[in-house]
Amino acid sequence: MKKLFIFFIAFSHIVVSQTITGNYVVQKIGGIGGDRKLTEKSKKVDIYKYTFYDNKSKIELINPTGTQIDTIIKYNSQYDFNYETVETVIAPSKSIYSKDLLNNSYERFWIINDKENYIIEKLPVMNWTISNETKILEGILCKKATTTLTNYGYTIKYTAWYSEKVPVNDGPFDYGGLPGLIFEISAENLFVCNLINFKYDEKLKTIIEPIRVSKKD
Repeated sequence: MKKLFIFFIAFSHIVVSQTITGNYVVQKIGGIGGDRKLTEKSKKVDIYKYTFYDNKSKIELINPTGTQIDTIIKYNSQYDFNYETVETVIAPSKSIYSKDLLNNSYERFWIINDKENYIIEKLPVMNWTISNETKILEGILCKKATTTLTNYGYTIKYTAWYSEKVPVNDGPFDYGGLPGLIFEISAENLFVCNLINFKYDEKLKTIIEPIRVSKKD
């Protein structure tokens, strides 16, 4: 217990001028709507490289597959039989999110079926309810927070685990709004996203360029 306390104190000195890195791993569980079953290729784990420095962050897909054809077994309840159908799994061959927390905005650049897409938006407002429940992730004490968002007409509950020991108002993609870095976030029956390989460097200065400047690199 004493060693654990010392470990937390060491991390309490992390500030926004230090470079934070890691990998966000996203495991899809189901889909929105009545038929939540996913194909095997849809269940593929996506891994993103995460970098934070000076109130800016970038998250980039590092194991892209692009759009693929897959098969799935469905059940016909009316006639009580299973049947095989072919589905197209639409996935990006490139995906980057870049956030500017001081300007409360994010950029997203992605390529699907060889088509480039780019948007810049304000970060969404997430009204979190923080609880006293805690758990250890990556060796760091994290607290639980929940919220609900409406997507495609469905109200979805989100659960996040964040650490005040890393006082960065950030997380994967456009999630954030908590008094600490999000180490895990999940949406009921849809996905779970975990931060692994968490590191920070007091001396490293990592300049995060806007996507509109660096996307052709």
